[in-house]
Amino acid sequence: TEKGKHTISHALNIFSICLYSQVAPTVQTVEGNMPPSYEEANAGTFSWDDMYIRRVFIRKVYSILMLQLFSTVAVIALFTFWRQFPWNLILLTIFTLSMACMLGFISSFYNTKSVVLCIGITATVCLCVTIFSFQSKIDITSFQGLLFILCMVMFFCAIVVGFVVPFGYVSIQKYK
Repeated sequence: TEKGKHTISHALNIFSICLYSQVAPTVQTVEGNMPPSYEEANAGTFSWDDMYIRRVFIRKVYSILMLQLFSTVAVIALFTFWRQFPWNLILLTIFTLSMACMLGFISSFYNTKSVVLCIGITATVCLCVTIFSFQSKIDITSFQGLLFILCMVMFFCAIVVGFVVPFGYVSIQKYK
């Protein structure tokens, strides 16, 4: 039993050494054949004068840039070539759901009460702009329409903050 445990342990060690040597090259460090730690890697041996480091950096930067450009071209193609009836609604739905997921992830890092207040202010401003666009002869895309929207944002923010902060619904703290 003891010899069997020793044999299994030895086999696992050999397997991990083989696996490690195939996945990542070994680097000579002070401790032995392990990759350098953060302190060792930043101990001053790094230099932009090394052509290999510069080439790898340039490859990574331009690879990321090309991926961004390809994704931008794909989005432009979607919105340019698929402007027919079913595709515009499908793309609008996908865009709306992705924005909702993104805002959900971002708002999970903030206070829930603050997020609910922001959603309430946004919904109220959208309702006012919608009512304004139905009732007014002023073009909502003109400067007067933009001024109206900005005034509504300031007005509703002032009302909400005026009632919320004094009653302690959301605490105002200075973060250090």
